[in-house]
Amino acid sequence: GRRQAQAERWAEALLEFQASEALVPRAVTEFNLATTLLRLGRAREALAMVERLEARSEVDERIAGDIVRLRAAARDAIRTLALAVSPATARVEVDGAVVEGTGSPRAIPLDPGPHALVVTAPGHTEQRRTLAPTDLALSVELVAAPALLTVDAHTADAVIELDGEPAGQGSLT
Repeated sequence: GRRQAQAERWAEALLEFQASEALVPRAVTEFNLATTLLRLGRAREALAMVERLEARSEVDERIAGDIVRLRAAARDAIRTLALAVSPATARVEVDGAVVEGTGSPRAIPLDPGPHALVVTAPGHTEQRRTLAPTDLALSVELVAAPALLTVDAHTADAVIELDGEPAGQGSLT
């Protein structure tokens, strides 16, 4: 893993460090994993791993200062999107993962980089957006979906009117 990290091949380094951690769990390996996750733009995962690492009782003193710096770097990399949604019960997904919660506005922590946002609610038209790395606030108001009315008359010559205007005969959608 270290060789891959030195060559800045972060995806390969992640796999190597994960394999190492599976064999022998060690604080230094967790630190390397967190560093690699941060380099891959997965700051929220890196921060969670650093917090688990800090909770360990046997943290190596040689990396204690590095852990503090890594936590600060991970926190700095995470941005929070203030998302106002209407209706407030709308379902929000970022990169295909459901963001828990309801209400508006919602504070959504995001890793660096662009993200795919999908906002849906029953009876409303779905909205999809690409979040730019600079987006810190966004308002999404879903539009009510058009209603579909189906009239199934029992006689073929029945006259159907909608708002007093002729709309058709027999059955109609």
